[in-house]
Amino acid sequence: MSTHTEAISEGAAPFLASGERVLAAAVVSPRGSSTAMAGGGAGMIGGQWSGRNARGAEAAGLVVKRSCGLALTPTRIVTLDLNISLMGAIKGANEMLSSVPLDEIEWVEGKRFGAGGVITINANAGTFKLECKAGAAKDFAEAFSAAKA
Repeated sequence: MSTHTEAISEGAAPFLASGERVLAAAVVSPRGSSTAMAGGGAGMIGGQWSGRNARGAEAAGLVVKRSCGLALTPTRIVTLDLNISLMGAIKGANEMLSSVPLDEIEWVEGKRFGAGGVITINANAGTFKLECKAGAAKDFAEAFSAAKA
């Protein structure tokens, strides 16, 4: 388990049901958030992508914002508002933003994209993308497939 996964698991504990545990986790942002930070024309395009993916997640029942936690449990996917230090360490979770039962999620795909990763989620007849670290995207998708099996 990576340090981010462990930190998110610990931070999520107060918001989970008794006996519920985190199988996989990642720090995510709506796809396009990093590009939006670039400014200029690229930033405008990134802002549009980010907004579109955030709205797609919301339509599927998940609230996703920049640098939030995405956690997979045996029964649902949860998003968390994380407390992240200036050095990038996760210090805890402030609140649970949303959750969607696994039976409402059709599929999850994790891919490497440049130096990062992209998690694509299809839930409640909508598809949206989240950016994260490359290894986390693949690990999350594999854990989802195992949980649904």
